[in-house]
Amino acid sequence: MTRSPTPVPHKILVVDSHPLYAEGLAQLIAAQSDMLLCGQATSPNAALQVIREQQPDLVVVSLELDHRGSLELLRSLSSEFPATGILVMADAGEPQYVERSLRAGASGFILKTASEDEVLRGVRAILQGDIYLQNCLISPLLRAVLRPVPHNQRFGIERLTDRELRVLELIGDGLATGEIARRLSISRKTVDSHRENIKRKLDLKNAAALTRFACEWTQRQPASSAPPTPPQRGGVRDKPLRSRSDKR
Repeated sequence: MTRSPTPVPHKILVVDSHPLYAEGLAQLIAAQSDMLLCGQATSPNAALQVIREQQPDLVVVSLELDHRGSLELLRSLSSEFPATGILVMADAGEPQYVERSLRAGASGFILKTASEDEVLRGVRAILQGDIYLQNCLISPLLRAVLRPVPHNQRFGIERLTDRELRVLELIGDGLATGEIARRLSISRKTVDSHRENIKRKLDLKNAAALTRFACEWTQRQPASSAPPTPPQRGGVRDKPLRSRSDKR
């Protein structure tokens, strides 16, 4: 009687700039019989190099990698490696970032507060060719996408870069130029440049119009929901991801 061949595990790459979290995620993947951790990277450039060398089946990407670099990495991956699955993990799940990630080529999006079971469900779903969104992200995303928005404003918002969108959010939250500069670790001059670009792309005539639009737009965004408490399974609660350091 011939023995059936052992299935080849799927190669997974972890891309995250936070070493402790990346280590916990890497340990989780390495412990799965159907997955093989083929590498870790802490920057978009390093990630592309490893991907070209290892040809992973799936890449887990932190959205906070380098702000601008993270979504650029998604676009590069989906263009150069269209068969490679991409799971985005983020600290928060605002609908505009979920949508942008999916449009940039991501196959799934979950929060970093997700349980280990949730992460593995997402990875396996994407490996099977599905799109995976954590349940708490679905309704806010649908509300944001389906909400009627004037065509010129929606088109303008879509033209904003990721950094310009973040500046618009902070303006809507009531932050002044100096506060925005400190929050984003950039100069006041750079903030002023972003403000001018936003006004031009959204056809806003002056600073007052920009502030008014930013406040109204921010208020229209649905608040991101916290993930539900993981269910009890056999008396043992699903555990959040932990690094080796957390277990000492």
